Amino acid sequence: MAADMALETVMDYLMTDHRRLDGIMETCRDLAAAGNMKGAGSKFIEFRKGLMRHIKIEEGLLFPEFEAATGLDKSSGPTGVMRHEHAEIIRLLDLIQDVFESAQPVSSEFESLRSAVVALLHEHNGKEERILYPMTDRMVPGPRLRELVGRMKDFE
Repeated sequence: MAADMALETVMDYLMTDHRRLDGIMETCRDLAAAGNMKGAGSKFIEFRKGLMRHIKIEEGLLFPEFEAATGLDKSSGPTGVMRHEHAEIIRLLDLIQDVFESAQPVSSEFESLRSAVVALLHEHNGKEERILYPMTDRMVPGPRLRELVGRMKDFE
């Protein structure tokens, strides 16, 4: 993400990424609603790539740090719930990708799946922003938190 130098906390960085991804999906929806399925497909590819990066940051960097700082188990704690929801989000993304890869992508099929993934993301992101991100920012010591956010920014 460009212009992320001022984003110093997990909450700032990942919440900003949520909003960026929401905007990409809104553009994708608008293009599909206008009948531009090719343009919508391009935007979806951008959205999927960004969301997969976001999920990998959370599962590879954030969750282990959260679990270490809180002592909560990765299978039964909040990160276990988040991992389960990530799997469902990815399943829906795969179904949407199938729509765009079909010979004649149908906007109504896309809209149904898009609505499902957006609803799930709304609920999922809300939990992260109310619970996981603030807890991480509070529980991870300052220097370690700065290092974590730096690794998020540099994540490929």
